[in-house]
Amino acid sequence: MKKVLTNLLVCLIILLVFAGALFFIGWTQFKVPSDGFGIIRSKTGGIKKELVLPGEFSWHWEFLIPTNAELHTFRLKNYQLSKKITGTLPSGEVYSTLNDGRADFSYSFDFSMTASISEEKITELFAAGEIFDQTSLDTYVEHEAESVARLITASILSLSEKNPLMMPETFTTEKLLSLADTETAVTLKSIVIHGAKFPDYSLYQKTREKYLYNLDEREERAELRSTARPDDDARTTDAPKAEAGTGTHASEESQSAATPEKTEITEEDIKLLNKLRALFS
Repeated sequence: MKKVLTNLLVCLIILLVFAGALFFIGWTQFKVPSDGFGIIRSKTGGIKKELVLPGEFSWHWEFLIPTNAELHTFRLKNYQLSKKITGTLPSGEVYSTLNDGRADFSYSFDFSMTASISEEKITELFAAGEIFDQTSLDTYVEHEAESVARLITASILSLSEKNPLMMPETFTTEKLLSLADTETAVTLKSIVIHGAKFPDYSLYQKTREKYLYNLDEREERAELRSTARPDDDARTTDAPKAEAGTGTHASEESQSAATPEKTEITEEDIKLLNKLRALFS
């Protein structure tokens, strides 16, 4: 009798240990950080709609099958971001050469941004395959914030061309977001521009016009020389006849008048000038 009771006790202990192991394997709540949540994806059921939240009991049988399920955890936090957007006006470096390189057509904007992203948006991005862990989520938020900063910069540059006295440092977050005019999964709680450097639009426009004028002038000269070349060749051919009929002095004058002006500009140069003109117009 005692032996039977001992065997029953041993079996009960084994069952309890086994049940405890199964419970521990399927228990997912403790694997989630206190400031985040988890998403379960399994081979048998795909992505589960129910999120694993801290403080809420969560047990999933999918984890009882080896390599069947994965728990992807994400933290909910505020991102403090600093972005510096720089660049140069179109062909600004080329136009700067007309001013001995002293003209500066570059711009620069320093942004400070506070961003966040909701559980719902993270779940949608995860389901779409755009993120898969915390690192990819952080990269996504950084990229979206920079994209918004670039859109804001483009709008400010467009407006400042007509209003050189604009001070974007005084713009509110709402104003800056309206300038971006885009939708994003990231929530931008605060946007501040700390420093703004604008190009000289007046000098840029004058230099651009000067550059295009010089380009047109070179093209016209090349075309004139190209069309004048057949006439010059014809006069060169008639020069020996003039020398035989009018003597040495007349011959020298005829040869001097008939000698074509040497030039290195060819039809290929003209085509190249036309391409450059189309590029910078």
